[in-house]
Amino acid sequence: AFAAALAEAAASDPDEPLSAMGQAYVRFAVTRPGRFRLMFGTAVAERERHPELKAAVERASVGFRGAVGSSEPADNVLAMLRAWSMIHGLAQLVIDGMLPGYDPELLARAVTTKK
Repeated sequence: AFAAALAEAAASDPDEPLSAMGQAYVRFAVTRPGRFRLMFGTAVAERERHPELKAAVERASVGFRGAVGSSEPADNVLAMLRAWSMIHGLAQLVIDGMLPGYDPELLARAVTTKK
């Protein structure tokens, strides 16, 4: 469901796929905080025993690599890491209640839009 939401968001806005994915990422975290924490938190001690969880996280990273696209593979990996870290950190701050009074999707759009 997470990877599908990210892919759908990226396809919905080909001019700003990263922004669309960022909003979908935060929306997923807000609407499914337990699942989000399970996917990315420390609750699962031995991740290698849960291939479906690992696959879900890998699908998210692939989506971010596509959204930041660069002609240089090393640049692409770094750009993906920057984007994913930024939007993941924002999602975590939101679900941990650190940004009360702010619209999470507006924040996601603000930090990921190039324009």
